[in-house]
Amino acid sequence: MKGRRTCFADLLDENRARERKKLLAKLPLWSRCEGIRIPQSLALEQCSSSYTADFKANYLNITLPVTERLADLTGGFGVDTWSFAQVFSYVDYFEQNEELCNIAKENFNTLSRFYGVDSNITTHCCCVTSDTIKHLAAVDCIFIDPARRSKTGSKVFLIEECYPNILELLPEIAKKSEFLMVKFSPMADLSMLHDRLSKALSDLDYNLLSIGVIGVKHEVKEILTLMGKFKVNTPYLYLKDAFIPDGNLLELPKDKPIAKYSTSFNGTYLLEPDAMILKSGYQDMCCELWDAEKVSSGCHLYFSRALESGAFSQHYKAFEICEIRPFNKKEMLETSHKYPISEVSVKGLPLGSAELALRMGIKSGIAPDGNHYHIFAIGTPINKLLLITKSIYSGSTSIR
Repeated sequence: MKGRRTCFADLLDENRARERKKLLAKLPLWSRCEGIRIPQSLALEQCSSSYTADFKANYLNITLPVTERLADLTGGFGVDTWSFAQVFSYVDYFEQNEELCNIAKENFNTLSRFYGVDSNITTHCCCVTSDTIKHLAAVDCIFIDPARRSKTGSKVFLIEECYPNILELLPEIAKKSEFLMVKFSPMADLSMLHDRLSKALSDLDYNLLSIGVIGVKHEVKEILTLMGKFKVNTPYLYLKDAFIPDGNLLELPKDKPIAKYSTSFNGTYLLEPDAMILKSGYQDMCCELWDAEKVSSGCHLYFSRALESGAFSQHYKAFEICEIRPFNKKEMLETSHKYPISEVSVKGLPLGSAELALRMGIKSGIAPDGNHYHIFAIGTPINKLLLITKSIYSGSTSIR
């Protein structure tokens, strides 16, 4: 029994070491600073990365007329709070977990000493309620990142199921702050957020100003909403890859684009939208901007005659089409012999990508000729196709 306990303790230590390494990878500026404490209870899934935290702070800096004071009502580990403190003159951090609050306070002081700046963060260990906000001094902006797990630990998705319930807090928030920024799960439905928040704000002197799909390296990390006392006819929707700090956010048009479907099933290039533009529902922009043609309604792939540049191009991965073959046993066999090393994806067919790769005996990786091939098996209402493509590279980075 003693040996088993030792082994279990070793496993726990290894797991904590992995979690620490994973967390510090999200926080490159924090990882340079010795003495940063990480609580054992920290949930990594909701902790912001430095990239998204810095974007939020910079976005408020260029959007708000005044950046004197901000209140972070769900401080947590303090990543967002620290970034806000680089923009606002004073920041109030609120956290109900005493251990987390004390560790965050210590980390703020450690970071301030390391970077040679005065700490402008005041920590408050308390549960945030309407009464808490009622006694809060007036601020320029309030930030809330509601917990997306219930008391039993299961995930929740409705706004009122998260903690704190911002729908209940909105009347008091509107009295205390010119602006409110709320971070939602990357799984949140954008239409639902728009409708629920607009309805909740209709009786207040507050408006929904913007909804942002925020990503890192093309993966959706969070949904940001900004509300405030400004009057707008329609809140704008935007995309921002926070990994590219110097890039501008991409504001989307009010009307969604209309897909143009292919009838010839041919093209020089194949375009695949990233998760961010898919989340926004604007993946058909390539049809409107570049005259690309959608392969079918069952998959988000597009034939294009040319590679285009511009703001939207960063949200599409481009492949050069090498061959287009019918999808049948004979062609599958010939394709597997000619392209034994390739990525495989299945769209619109009743089998998985891994299953097809196994059937064809194809392995993932870079081919001997140096190309990174990608085979798409596609089902359309008219036919079934094998598209043999190769990734297009600029230096060591795939063009998007």
